[in-house]
Amino acid sequence: MAASLKHMEWSGSVNTFRACAGRWLGTVLVIFLIFVSAGTAGADMVPGAPLSLEGRVAMLRDSTGQLSLTDVLERQDSFVPTKPTASFGYTSDAIWLRLEITAKERKRAVLSLQPNYLDLVDFYIAEERGGLRATDFALWKGGDHRPIQEDGISGLMDAVRLDLKPDRATVVLIRIENRNSSTQVDLRLHPEQNHIIFVTTSALIYGLWFGGMAIMVMIQFVFLYYDRKPQYFWLAMATFGVSMIYFGNLGISRVYLFPGNGRANDFFIGFNAWIGMTISVVSCISIMDIMRKSIFLRIAYAIPAMLGLVGGLFSALGMNLVFGPIGSLAALAIAILNMCVAIYYRNEDGFAGKMRATAYSLTGIGVSMALMQRLGAPLLPNFVMHAYGIAVLGQMLLLTGAMAVRMRDMESRNRMIRQRELETAKTAEKKAADLVEERTEELASAKRVAEEALQAELESQRQKISFFEAVSHQYRTPLAVIRATVDAIGISLPTEDDINKERITRVRRAISRLVDILEVNLVRSRVQGASFQAELEAHSVRNLIAAGTGRAMELMPNAQLELIVDTDTEDALIMADLEMFEIALVSVIENSTKYASDERSSEIALTTRLEGDEIVISIKDKGIGIPEDEISRIFGNGYRGGSAINIEGSGLGLFLVDRIIASHSGTVTAESKVGTGTTISFRLPQAPSV
Repeated sequence: MAASLKHMEWSGSVNTFRACAGRWLGTVLVIFLIFVSAGTAGADMVPGAPLSLEGRVAMLRDSTGQLSLTDVLERQDSFVPTKPTASFGYTSDAIWLRLEITAKERKRAVLSLQPNYLDLVDFYIAEERGGLRATDFALWKGGDHRPIQEDGISGLMDAVRLDLKPDRATVVLIRIENRNSSTQVDLRLHPEQNHIIFVTTSALIYGLWFGGMAIMVMIQFVFLYYDRKPQYFWLAMATFGVSMIYFGNLGISRVYLFPGNGRANDFFIGFNAWIGMTISVVSCISIMDIMRKSIFLRIAYAIPAMLGLVGGLFSALGMNLVFGPIGSLAALAIAILNMCVAIYYRNEDGFAGKMRATAYSLTGIGVSMALMQRLGAPLLPNFVMHAYGIAVLGQMLLLTGAMAVRMRDMESRNRMIRQRELETAKTAEKKAADLVEERTEELASAKRVAEEALQAELESQRQKISFFEAVSHQYRTPLAVIRATVDAIGISLPTEDDINKERITRVRRAISRLVDILEVNLVRSRVQGASFQAELEAHSVRNLIAAGTGRAMELMPNAQLELIVDTDTEDALIMADLEMFEIALVSVIENSTKYASDERSSEIALTTRLEGDEIVISIKDKGIGIPEDEISRIFGNGYRGGSAINIEGSGLGLFLVDRIIASHSGTVTAESKVGTGTTISFRLPQAPSV
């Protein structure tokens, strides 16, 4: 009871934490969505808002990638208007952008280009005048395949300073080459004094985003600690994976991890994107329990999971441009599939299921917009490139909140169940106490009966032993008289009366055999008793074998016994009770003789050998044998094999043999085959020489 109450108290504190976590997540969800949405989508409204570039940007595609600045200046008519924020999709073309910027008054400004993971970015800057040539332009080089420039303005973007004049336009030509990811551009022009506000605001928004994701990862691992279910682990991995994607896409990896190694940065961005897709799919499978749903859904989720692994391989081989369109379409498909599945199963898990449906719907819309822009879809506004980040943040908050709600509901149900179990346990405890008291009395009574039965059994054993001792004693005197009389008669017979002398010899043998039978049965009754304990002394193997076989031949003079005693074992010592050991040998030889089927099968071989520190004594016959499935049971008390059912016996012989050898710290084994014979082996530890 005390342990149960302690467990309930601990569970209550955990439940309180989970409830608080659920309320905290709900509050943070609202704050983050409002703040990040306003900060990201409405970045143009902060004090560092950019100067308008609408209508001032034109674009030229260089499918060969070989056009020089001179070539481009000769093709001014080939430029077509484009937006300051545009996506050119996955392409190996070099992109040229042309800007003509004028100002009402002289001012210094900063022209920035994001994202900063574009491979090569060249800014060519000149003042407008008729007949511009390549030598009129100043060159500034950027891109993540080049080291961060010492005169750079920010590591999170490629940016140059411009000196704008009211009487003359500034011409900027930008060459972009990007062969490892989607080519997107976001051009912004800020007054120099306001650029710092823009950078600070962006860093604050990014910091809040990463901080929110980090907090959610920690909360998800706390949930995993208290409730060891795989969905918490995979959700934490998916949250971390998305953070790593933005760690690369926002240029942080270039600044901190790969400042001078653009190819490594390309691999980092691509690998995280595609492996992150696999982890996100596995997370969805776990959270929405897809494996318990239809085979169609399992296959539908398995395909993008495998494609993510393939994408990671393409990234490692530097072929992300080849796989990018396929992977992006797969990511778009899985986002839409997640949304549809979550909405379809929205009524599962109550309110938690509805939160899950909202989360995946938010992500489905955000991912669809972001990927469509990445693939080059037209007419999508500037904030769309941030839709994925906003959607994922909302998704992770909602999914984590859904799990908190689900855990709280589960704890509430568990608390009710534990309360009912506690009441049931109290009732059961009372019944158990009554039953224990009743059973205790029954056990006490049974113990008394068992003790009485044991005493009766011991008394029976003592009486049996006393009977054999009395019989042995009572028979010895008459047998001694008979033996003396027979000896006297034998002495009185004439020397030539060979017939009667032979009869006298047979009588003597019969008397000796009768005495041996009485003594053997007396010893057997002692071995069978409950208080049997061998009295061990050191004996040589030669003496033990001689004593045992001698008594056996006296009892069974017709036995055909062959002794093969290894010379290494003759003088070896065994701690043995001589009388008991004789009985063991006699019992095995008696069985071998009894179960012989003909004269040939009555041949018995007794051998000894040394195996390590053990003496092995084997008695092998050629009798009727034992069925293989009965060998393991022949040492049981009273057990008799099926092949011996028509032969007289009690089934005690091998049982007593096993007990005797065990009292000598040895073991008995049997090998047999029906119709071939049986081998009984004693394994006994060798005693140290005196």
